[in-house]
Amino acid sequence: MNKANSIAMQHVTHRPSITALLSTATVSLFTWLIAFVVTIVSLSLSLLFGTIRAMTRLSFRCIVYILLATLFLVGLVLGAILSIITLGAISLP
Repeated sequence: MNKANSIAMQHVTHRPSITALLSTATVSLFTWLIAFVVTIVSLSLSLLFGTIRAMTRLSFRCIVYILLATLFLVGLVLGAILSIITLGAISLP
């Protein structure tokens, strides 16, 4: 008595073999290991390049600030010397 609208469902039991399970687990393990290694290498390189970039920026800033400070101090010294020479030249006559 099969009706046209009814769907007969049969329970299908299929157990994969041990070798299929082991090969699937091995492929999954290797995939996870490759992803882990790639992630660690990527993070390490990103951290290394970020650190190098920050250090070079900082060193360039320090070099620029040192040069600006040197120019400022040289300007102060030259200004003081020129002021003394000018005041001495004015007070002579």
